[in-house]
Amino acid sequence: MVLPSYDCAIYNNGIEKTLQHLFFQCPLALTCWNMLQVDSDSFFGTIESIKAQISSPMFMSLIILLCWTIWTARNKLIFQRIQLSLEQCRATFKKNSRCLCIESRRNTNHS
Repeated sequence: MVLPSYDCAIYNNGIEKTLQHLFFQCPLALTCWNMLQVDSDSFFGTIESIKAQISSPMFMSLIILLCWTIWTARNKLIFQRIQLSLEQCRATFKKNSRCLCIESRRNTNHS
């Protein structure tokens, strides 16, 4: 697929958008990871680092939720022209985390 630009859509600074950049290196992603007080330098290093830092059996779910938060914030900017806000990202992450916890408890009670 040919796109008009392969640069980061959030910060038009000539940096190519890659998965690693989008989810772990972009200033928005770094800010979101800082909400969890997690450092994120490299993709696989980040996964291991988060696992060690969060020390929760749900660490992978939290990683996925935060990546989803970053993805949806990016898409709101690109497709709806809604400016990014750490407060909005935080609220989205908290809401989805609460839903995850409720669902996890529900599944545990039914086991």
